[in-house]
Amino acid sequence: MVEMSLKELFEIGQSFESSVGEGTKGERARIFKNNSRLNLTDEMISFIENIDYEVNFLVSGEIWCPDFQLNATVLKRFLDLNPNFNMSVITMARGKKFMAPALGIDKESLKNELYKEGVKPGVYKKSIDRKIVRENIMLKFNQIAYVSINVKGTNIFVNITKKDESQNADENSNYCNIIAEKDGIIEKVVPRSGEAIVDEGDIVKKGDVLINGANTSALPEVWATTFYEAKKTSNYIDVKNQRTSNKKNVYTISFYDKKFKILRNIKYKNYEIENKTHELKLGDYTFPIKITVSTFYEVKKVENKVDVQKLKEELSSQVLKELEYKIPVSARIIDSKDKYNVGKNMIEYVVTVTTKEDIAKLDILSKSEAESIIKSNEEKKSKEEGEQKPSNPENRPINDIRNEFKEDIKSNTDNEEN
Repeated sequence: MVEMSLKELFEIGQSFESSVGEGTKGERARIFKNNSRLNLTDEMISFIENIDYEVNFLVSGEIWCPDFQLNATVLKRFLDLNPNFNMSVITMARGKKFMAPALGIDKESLKNELYKEGVKPGVYKKSIDRKIVRENIMLKFNQIAYVSINVKGTNIFVNITKKDESQNADENSNYCNIIAEKDGIIEKVVPRSGEAIVDEGDIVKKGDVLINGANTSALPEVWATTFYEAKKTSNYIDVKNQRTSNKKNVYTISFYDKKFKILRNIKYKNYEIENKTHELKLGDYTFPIKITVSTFYEVKKVENKVDVQKLKEELSSQVLKELEYKIPVSARIIDSKDKYNVGKNMIEYVVTVTTKEDIAKLDILSKSEAESIIKSNEEKKSKEEGEQKPSNPENRPINDIRNEFKEDIKSNTDNEEN
């Protein structure tokens, strides 16, 4: 089977203007109409204009396609705003044949997954929940960055955007952020690598970033005061229903789906009900008549006091067992407080334990995220020192993430030459 790379597909494609020129008068008019309706904020325009590296858009589509008319028009506006942007358009047939293999996506697996999600011939288009389909496909295929699903008439257009290689979840760097594994009050930060953004005495929540751009070969420690609480409650007055000698029966006669109830005045304040159903049978035949007898038993509330001291011991045992499960072995217990809260008929036992532990948790960064953080830190440091950052790549530290990029680029270049 003949294969083509994304680079080869981009080179043989045509310009946006050429692809639009192949459409009918009405199709070309819709392009200009969409362009006139496109409003970008000043912030977005500024962001696009300030991108200082080359971006190539490879589009598989044709002028008659409504999705192409919308999305390609937006990309054309990007091209008008920034000369670093380029767009190449290939036909839908060529895209279907070559783009899935070039993107590393198994076309049959994707098609089967879409079928499972209900995107298939003959389906009622309004029954397709595009948001759910999009999320499930992106979860199933890790190399897909976005899925666009558009319904036009009797056609469904599914467009796939692949993740950039440096943003792929499998392409992790040796850099990470240190985040808080749980709530606490910072006691001590041992950075070792990265930039600490919390100080002693700061209150942090679970998931807060504690250290930016740390290296996994020199993991930091962040010690904090943490708190664990466990509580259990129980009734120390056991209330039970005790039946008296008073009772009354209420009869309900059912004939098919009709019900006739013989009502009686039940004046009991507290009662329990027992139901018994009787059927009329003659041999194997059951008549469509049923009689249900509902017996109302009068009850009175009887209180039995439980041994409070024994109950406290039981609650204490349950609470300590729960805390033993909650508190990690590495945590150092500093203090503990307990108390009993006694209510009208309830008793509650609460234990609060204060500990000191390392709450640092790794959040591995992709290469692009690591590069962005390192660049930001270098610019900040350069600004503080009033010096320009060195332009010589050989002056970078040995473990600098950009050295990995340099090696990757060299490796890819050698492979292309071979």
